[in-house]
Amino acid sequence: MNSTTKIIAVTVASLALAGGVTAGIAAADPSNSPSPSATPSASTTPTPGTKEADKNADKKAEKRAARKANQQAGGGARDIRRALHGEVTLAGQQHQVVVFQRGQVVSVDGSSITLRSNDAFTGTYAVAPTTKVRVKKALGTIGDVEPGDRVLVIAAKGDDVSTARVVVRRGA
Repeated sequence: MNSTTKIIAVTVASLALAGGVTAGIAAADPSNSPSPSATPSASTTPTPGTKEADKNADKKAEKRAARKANQQAGGGARDIRRALHGEVTLAGQQHQVVVFQRGQVVSVDGSSITLRSNDAFTGTYAVAPTTKVRVKKALGTIGDVEPGDRVLVIAAKGDDVSTARVVVRRGA
């Protein structure tokens, strides 16, 4: 497994861990708990004891359990796919800090790429000869990326500048 693949794998695993931490915070936050309703609601349920009523009760119980598990997990992978930008520290003999950002390309040339995420966060990343570019799952070049494209950048954080290791453009 090459180093870029390892970095991507560890970054994804770290984001999954961050989702778990978020889940713990969400589970500990009492402000998200539902408040009881003062007004009872009318429902049209089948007569208890019938097969249809038992099936409906089982389905409702399964949905409640799934919803509760999802809330406790902070949304899980679904939330990670919605991440716009962040920073992860990778363990190892020498810790590495990796940053990532999803967004629309504002500008790009042979030496840098600038993105703006949906929350207006703007990041500029240096492009090196070692930067891997993927376009629709195929290898590409930084010349295949244009302003207006939606991309994901994974970069090594530096003191002054973060250097893109991977740029992924999906779709046209």
